[in-house]
Amino acid sequence: MRIKLTIQWQATDESPESTRGERAYLREDCHCGQVVHDLATALRCGVLTDVRKWRKMDGEDVGHEIGVSANTVYRWGRGEEQPSIVALRRALEDWLCKDAVPVSAEPATASGGENQP
Repeated sequence: MRIKLTIQWQATDESPESTRGERAYLREDCHCGQVVHDLATALRCGVLTDVRKWRKMDGEDVGHEIGVSANTVYRWGRGEEQPSIVALRRALEDWLCKDAVPVSAEPATASGGENQP
């Protein structure tokens, strides 16, 4: 099932071959449709920063929820590092997908939804 993270980002557990059985992150690209990423590539492409801003949170808020420092969140957000411990990786993925709605269950509105920044 696909879930919507932001206007541009979706996630799915129906992992394509390119993500080696992990959760896949899909980004809408105006030139070539949806581009599929694994977590490391999605971090370098800005998924954490986009979701954090979408939720109107700063790095300290995210770090508190995940259990890491704000500096770690900012390094992940810039793609300089990625979670190396399995538990942190899972916590980050769970946070990214928290409160996301299934793509098929989104209400159709002319304005594109209420959560737009």
